[in-house]
Amino acid sequence: MSIILKNSRIELLVDLPEDNYKLSRFDWTGKIVGLKFDSACLTTSEEKSAKNSSFLGQGFYNEFGINSPLGFNEAKEGEWFHKIGIGLLKKQGKIYDFNKPYEMKPGVFKTTTTESSIILSCTAQTANGYGYVLTKKIVLLADGFKVLYDLKNTGSKVIETTEYCHNFLAMEYLSSDRYSLNFSFIPAPSRFNETINPNNYIGFKMNKVSMLKGLNQTFYFSNLSGSNLVSSKWELQDHLNKVSITEQGDFETSMVNLWGAGHVVSPELFVAIELAPKKSFNWQRTYSIRKL
Repeated sequence: MSIILKNSRIELLVDLPEDNYKLSRFDWTGKIVGLKFDSACLTTSEEKSAKNSSFLGQGFYNEFGINSPLGFNEAKEGEWFHKIGIGLLKKQGKIYDFNKPYEMKPGVFKTTTTESSIILSCTAQTANGYGYVLTKKIVLLADGFKVLYDLKNTGSKVIETTEYCHNFLAMEYLSSDRYSLNFSFIPAPSRFNETINPNNYIGFKMNKVSMLKGLNQTFYFSNLSGSNLVSSKWELQDHLNKVSITEQGDFETSMVNLWGAGHVVSPELFVAIELAPKKSFNWQRTYSIRKL
């Protein structure tokens, strides 16, 4: 069953853990499938022409440990490691691949709903000294929504990982001046870890990213901040429909990535987590929508 949080302008569609997407990459707790503002859809899927979107990222899907999930390096071949928000995954191969369909043992999920919020939790089995309880609260706001995270370390080892939200923001009828993406810092192209920019359709000027007409291939930029610690905020402006959406984290970040294609763009703000046993860590992301 999916749940809709709705007010006079905002509509948020959330899939529960047992619904639709159940692969081994994205967090199952609170899969935010879509966002509408004044009935206009602001989100999309990672592949525009996909027949079955339940196998793909869409809306606002978050992920823990994209490069190295919890306990992967310690686990031997055939043993289990944690993918936070999903459960246990069986190790296959020496290098972790987030696109690989790993065998899974899902965690225990619980859900509580009100008219304006959803609280979801994932309790993990203990494996290789690691254990946790992840609780996520999604709250509808008058001008958007916010996601509050609480991660409790129930194991005997320190949890060191990262979390980010893969924001699948919709772009249509791309023209040279329709969309602009603004960050709270000035990206440093000379210090990016990786750059994929076909035909140079993506441009950087001060804190603004421009996307030119004709863009139809995948682009990707890693580490936009050049490893500097910066405030976690971006704003995507649609000058044709005169609307903008902003994500603001309550944390500073030293890792910001940017991914997209002709129909989608995803700015990604990473939070670093280092959590001792029996301790908890809290953070939140607030999404705001306004008319330009």
